[in-house]
Amino acid sequence: MNTSESEAVIHDLSFPQTLQICYPQGNITVGDSSIYIMGTSVPEVPLSVRGQEIPQMGTKGAFGTAVALDYGQNTITIKQDGATSTVVVTRSGGGTGTITQITRASLFPTTELGVDSNELVQLACVGPSGASITATLGGKSVTMTQSGTASVGMPVAFSGSIQLDGANYPADAITNIGGVTYTINYNGATKTQNSVASVYVAGRDVTLTVEANQYVASVLKEAGDDGSFDVSLKSGGRAAVMGKVMTSRGGASVNAYKLSNGQYVLGSRMNVVKESSKCNPLITEIVKTTGSDWEQYDFSGGQSGVLTKLVENVLTLTFLDTAMEYDHNLLVGDMITAVDKKLTGDGFVLTLTLAQEGIWGYDIVHENETTSLYIREKPKPTNVYGKPLDGIKILLDPGHGEADPGALGIAGLTGPDEADLNLAVAYTAKFRLEQLGAEVSMTRYDDDNRVSLDARNFQSQEERPHIFLSIHHNSAALVRDMKDVQRMEVYYHEDIALNMSVQLMHQLSQGLGRNATEPDPSYYYVTRQTFAPAILYEMGFMINPLEYERSCDQITMIKAANAIGQGLIDTIF
Repeated sequence: MNTSESEAVIHDLSFPQTLQICYPQGNITVGDSSIYIMGTSVPEVPLSVRGQEIPQMGTKGAFGTAVALDYGQNTITIKQDGATSTVVVTRSGGGTGTITQITRASLFPTTELGVDSNELVQLACVGPSGASITATLGGKSVTMTQSGTASVGMPVAFSGSIQLDGANYPADAITNIGGVTYTINYNGATKTQNSVASVYVAGRDVTLTVEANQYVASVLKEAGDDGSFDVSLKSGGRAAVMGKVMTSRGGASVNAYKLSNGQYVLGSRMNVVKESSKCNPLITEIVKTTGSDWEQYDFSGGQSGVLTKLVENVLTLTFLDTAMEYDHNLLVGDMITAVDKKLTGDGFVLTLTLAQEGIWGYDIVHENETTSLYIREKPKPTNVYGKPLDGIKILLDPGHGEADPGALGIAGLTGPDEADLNLAVAYTAKFRLEQLGAEVSMTRYDDDNRVSLDARNFQSQEERPHIFLSIHHNSAALVRDMKDVQRMEVYYHEDIALNMSVQLMHQLSQGLGRNATEPDPSYYYVTRQTFAPAILYEMGFMINPLEYERSCDQITMIKAANAIGQGLIDTIF
C-alpha cells in the first residue's frame, strides 16, 4: 500500500478466532524459568494447559498464560474442545560458546575517531582466549593484551595502545590516517581484519573538535552511564575535545569525548570536524527575525555547541568553546525581557529571562555556520465557533513501521502488530482533530517507508507544530504472567510537556476505562523536542489479552480520538 496523505485508509484489525499458539512461533530455546504463551482461540470456550483452565479475559478469544519451564525440552499443549496447539520450548543451562576469530562488531573504532597528534590512542577488540592479536595504526603496531583468564576459545577482551608522534602530521590540519588493522594468530591460522571507521589526527596547532551527527546527542555526567544523562547537544552543534574515556555499550568498546564543561558525549553520536578553520566559533552578529507568534535570533560566526535548560521562565544557554563580539543586551525585546552574560573558561553562558506569560517553547538549530535560537508564544484562543483547535498545528507520530513492527500482540503474526495499531489510532485521531479545526500531519501514512527516529524529529523541527504526539502500544519481557498488566503510560522530557501529559492521561483513562499512571519524565528520543510539548504515549499492552482486544476495536479508537482531542484542548486553553 502506497498511501498519500489525502487518501482514505481502511485498517483491517481483525485476528483469527480459532485455536493457535501465536507466541512462541515454532519451537524455541530460552534461558528463563517460565514463558508467557499467547494465542487466539474460539471465544468463550474453555481453554486449558497442563490440566489447568486458562481464563479468557476478553470476548474475542485472545489468551495469554505463563508456563513454568524445566531444564531441557518442555512440550506445551493448549487444548480447547478437542482441538490442540503445541509448541516445544527448550530451557537451556546458559553459557557462551567459543569463537575462532575477532568479533567484527568489537573492532574499535566502529565510528570515526578524532585524536590529537601526540595522543596515546587506546585500542580494543574481542577475540578468542589464548589468541595472539596485534593492532596497527599509522604505521605503528602493538601486541594486544588479553583481559583476565578464560578457557581457550572463549570470547574475551583484548586491549592495547599506540603512541602517536606529532612530528608526523601537519600542524595546522586534520589528517585521515585510515582505520586500525587487527591481525589474529589462533590455532595456527592467521587472519587480518580492519576496523570499519577511520582515525583523524588533529595537528598540534588545531583544536580537536567534534560535531553532533544526530538530531540530539546525549551529554552525560558519567561516560559509562547513560542514566547520567543531563542535557542534549543538537545536530550540528560543535564542541572542543578536552579528553577521552574508553567505555562500552552493548559489549563493544566505544569512545566518549570529554567536553569543556567536564561532561561527555559518545563518539558514535559525533563526527570529527575535518576543516581546522571551523573549530573556533566567533559570534560577530545576531540577526532577529519575527513571525506571527515566534522570534528567531541567528548567531552568525560558527556552529557553536549550545546546551540549554529551561526552568520556569529562565532559559540558560551554555555556549561551548565560543567567543562573542556582540552586545548581548540587544536580545532584549517582547519575548526576552532581560539577558545576563557570564564568561566561562572556554565559552560563555547567556541567562535569558523570558516573558512571564505565554512562552510555549524554544529551540536551538545549528547549520550553515550559524546557531539559531527560536522562541514561540503560547497559542491564543480561536474565535471560530465549533473549532477550538483552529490555527493549531499538530504532528502525530505513529511509532515503528515497515520492517520494524514494534511489539507483536496476542495474535502474533496473524493479527495486527504495534505498528498497525499505532497507525490506526493516528488516523482516527487525525480525523477528529481536523474536525476540531487543527492542521494535522503525520510522520508516516503507511508501512511502505522506513522512518527513522532522526527523520521523525527533523520533520517536526521543519514543520514546527504546536503539539507533537508519538503514539505507541506497550510490551514487556514474555517471561511471566501479563494478564494483570493493564495500564497506559505517558512519557515526557521537557517541563513544557508536563501539562499535556497530565491532560491526555486524564482524558484517555476516563474515556477508555483504563488504569491511569503518573506521567513519567524520561529522555526518549522523540520527547526531547523543545519547541513544542512533545510526549510519547503508550495506549495499552499488546500482550494483555483484554487490552489487545480493546486496542483492535474501532469503537475504542473513536473514544481514544475524542479523548485526545479534549486533552489537547485542555492543554492549550
